[in-house]
Amino acid sequence: MNTSLTAAALDVATQNDAQFTIPTMPRVVAAVPTTWLQDRYVIEGVVSRRVLQGRTVQRLLPDLLPLLDGTRTWGELAADAGVAEPTIRQVLGILYSAGLLEEGDAPRPTGDQALHDFLSRTFDATRHHQSGSAARAALDAATVGVVVDDQDFASEVVAALRSSHVQVIPVDELQDTSPSLAITVDLDGVRPDAQICASLRARGVPVLPVTLRGADVGIGPVSYPDHNPCPDCTEAGLQGLGAHRDVPGEHVPLRGLLPACIVQEAVLLLAGVGTARTVSEAIVIGGDPLSTRFEFVVRRPGCRTCGTGESDSDGGIAFAFEESVAFPPARLTKPRTHQQHFEPANIALSLEQRPAEGEWFPLPVDLEVDRPNGAAASLAHVLASGFALKPPHLAEAGKVRRWAPTGGNLGSPQAYFTTRDVPDVPDGRWMYRGDAYAACRLGDADDGDPGVELVVVSEMYRVWKKYNTFSYRIVALDAGVAMAHVAVAATGLGLPTTNHLGWVAAELQSRYDLDDSEQMVTGKLTIGGLR
Repeated sequence: MNTSLTAAALDVATQNDAQFTIPTMPRVVAAVPTTWLQDRYVIEGVVSRRVLQGRTVQRLLPDLLPLLDGTRTWGELAADAGVAEPTIRQVLGILYSAGLLEEGDAPRPTGDQALHDFLSRTFDATRHHQSGSAARAALDAATVGVVVDDQDFASEVVAALRSSHVQVIPVDELQDTSPSLAITVDLDGVRPDAQICASLRARGVPVLPVTLRGADVGIGPVSYPDHNPCPDCTEAGLQGLGAHRDVPGEHVPLRGLLPACIVQEAVLLLAGVGTARTVSEAIVIGGDPLSTRFEFVVRRPGCRTCGTGESDSDGGIAFAFEESVAFPPARLTKPRTHQQHFEPANIALSLEQRPAEGEWFPLPVDLEVDRPNGAAASLAHVLASGFALKPPHLAEAGKVRRWAPTGGNLGSPQAYFTTRDVPDVPDGRWMYRGDAYAACRLGDADDGDPGVELVVVSEMYRVWKKYNTFSYRIVALDAGVAMAHVAVAATGLGLPTTNHLGWVAAELQSRYDLDDSEQMVTGKLTIGGLR
C-alpha cells in the first residue's frame, strides 16, 4: 500500500478540529484479529477485510500495534517505536484509512463488551464519531418511540431495543415528547395510530416505517422532515409487498425475525455506525424464499405531506433518478465518504487514461502568449481549456490538476473531434489526450462542413467504479462544465460555436470507435472560424 497517498487521509482528519480532535494518539479498535499471510498483513473484524503490505508496514506494524493504546502523543509514540515521526504518520495514515484507529483515550465501558466491540468495528464506516466509545455515548443518549397496534409485538420490539441499551419512550408519552427516532409498524394492514404518527412528523421526529405484508417485510426509508418520502409515499411506492400470501409451510415466517431486524437498523441509525441502508433506501425482505433487496422509494409530486401537492403525475423515470441520487442534508452525510478520495484505487482512477494507437498530432499550448496565433494553436487552446491537465510546472508534485473541474477529479469528459479544412491541422477523426497535449488519429474525416465537430464522451465506467449509480449525474454535470470552458475559450478567440441539442448516439459511437459498454456521448459542438 502506498503510504504517501493514504497518509493524506489522516492529514485531512486532523485538520478538521470540529469533527476530529486527537489530544493523544489514536488507539486500535477492540479485539481485531490479525494474521500474517506471506508478505501481507490481513486484518479481519472491521467493516471490510483489509490487506496491508509494504516493507514499512511489515517492519513496524507488529511492534507498533501494542503501543496504540491512546496513551502516547505523536512524539512519544515515535520515540517508543524508535522511528521518525513522519514515518509514524505514514503508517497511521494507512491504519486510519483501513478503519483500524479510534481517536482519543476515552475509557472503555464496564458493561456489554460485545456491543462496544461492535460499535468500535463499525464506526469507521461513517466517522460520525471519533471512536466506538463516542458512538456508544450517542446510542445511550438516544430515545425511541414504538407505535404499533399489537401489544404483544410491541413488547417484543421494546424488549429487543432495551437489550441493545436503547431507551424506549412509552407510547402514552409520545404525544408530549420528541424521541430521536419513531418506529411505526403496520402488521398486515393493521396500521399504527395515525394521530400519533402525524404528531411525531409535525414535530420533526424522524420516522422509520415498517410494514409486514404476508411473507414480505419493508423497513424504511427513514422519513426525515427534509429528506426522503413520507410514510404514505413509502407505502405507495412499495406496492410489491404482500405478493406472497401467508400460507403456512411455504415461506419463512418473518414476524419472528422482524424485531431483530428493526433493532439492528435502529442501532445503526442512532449510533451513527455501519451502513444504515434506510437513510436513503427501503430494505425489502421476502420470505418466499428468504431474500433481501434494497429499493429506492421516491416522493409523489402530488403528495400534500412531502411533495408539491399540485400534480397528479408520478414524476417519471427522470424524477425518480434525481430523487435517488439527491444529496442528503449535511447532517446525514458521512465524513468517512470524503476519505474515499484518498484510497489508492481511487487515486489511480484520477490518473487513468484510455490507451490509443495511431498517428499522433501535437497540440501544445503556449502559456506565455495571451492569444494563440494560427488555427492549430487556437484549437489546442480550446481543447486544453476543457479537457487537458495542467503542465507539471503548474501542478503540485504527485497531484492531478485539471483546467476544468471534474467530479471526483476523475476527468470523466473526454474530447473526440473531426477536423475538416482547418489550416495547419490534418483532416481526420481524432481522440484528444489532455495529459499529452496531443491527438491520436482514429480515421479519415467524413463529408461535412468545414471546421471542427467536437464530441464530448464521458468515461462512464471509470466514474461508476467510484460512484456507482450517482455516476450518471456526475458525468452529465462534468460534460456541462467542460462544454462551458470550451465555449468561453472559443468566444474569447472569436470562434463561433454551436451547441447541438441532440445527436444519434449509435452513429457517433461507430464514427469514433467508442466502447458503448464504458463510454457515453454527453455533448456535441461545432467550432468554426479557424483560419
